[in-house]
Amino acid sequence: MISAQPFDQSTVRSALALAGAAPSIRNSQPWRWSVEQGTVHLYSVSSPLAAETQTRDLLMSCGAALHHLRVALAASGLASTVHRLPDVAEPDHLAALEMRPCSAAATDLAHTAAILRRRSDRRRFTNRDVPHVLVTDLIARAAAHGASLRPVTAAGTRARLVDAIRATPGNRVHQPAAGEPDGTLLMLLATGSDDLIARLRAGEALSAVLLRATALGLATCALSRPLDVGSSRQDFEEEVFGGAEAPQLALRVGWAPTGRPVPPTPRRSIDDMVTWPAGRRF
Repeated sequence: MISAQPFDQSTVRSALALAGAAPSIRNSQPWRWSVEQGTVHLYSVSSPLAAETQTRDLLMSCGAALHHLRVALAASGLASTVHRLPDVAEPDHLAALEMRPCSAAATDLAHTAAILRRRSDRRRFTNRDVPHVLVTDLIARAAAHGASLRPVTAAGTRARLVDAIRATPGNRVHQPAAGEPDGTLLMLLATGSDDLIARLRAGEALSAVLLRATALGLATCALSRPLDVGSSRQDFEEEVFGGAEAPQLALRVGWAPTGRPVPPTPRRSIDDMVTWPAGRRF
């Protein structure tokens, strides 16, 4: 039973604005929100861009926005309980978040600050390796959200992943030439199943990893389309996860080059994606 506790509208509005900064497939931002007293509902949107993508990408995008919202709410003193796919008769209704007061933790504040700094960085990363302790930290963040994050280190498997990235139509991501030194860490994010909730949870796990990486000073770029090149997804499922988990996306992690930072991508207005109580806007 979803409760109806009072909340401060300006706080929720600010958190929803931060949720809008979540990464999404082709920056389509395929989500909308409905706010009730004490509850925020997340719905998917069938935009022209989103219609060209698979359900997997749509759900992961919405999952990332869902996690961004939870982090922003927690930093503002509002914990949330999530009901995923709460209404089987309404498949676009992806989640309902019950809000309740809480004390903001230092990690919530740090990760909320990282939301507006995070970028999809497609540039060549530096040759500096990502320390093992940081890799372990990112793996733990994914695991806390029910996903597995694995570095792709075997030479043959890594080469095939690089080839899949290069073969992606419209690819704008730097990948090293053969023999070129590069500190880019390539990782795969996977879930134990491949149903709708698993894909939504994959997006939540992705958000947790990206925000943690940003807070640690790392640059990142999430890539889903390379896994759709040929038999890539099935191949990596066997080679990296032993056939036990479903790969959802690839992730580049490393240290950004010096120079001009990556600019933010355009975002929809919050008033275009939120329905407030009784039609009100705050």
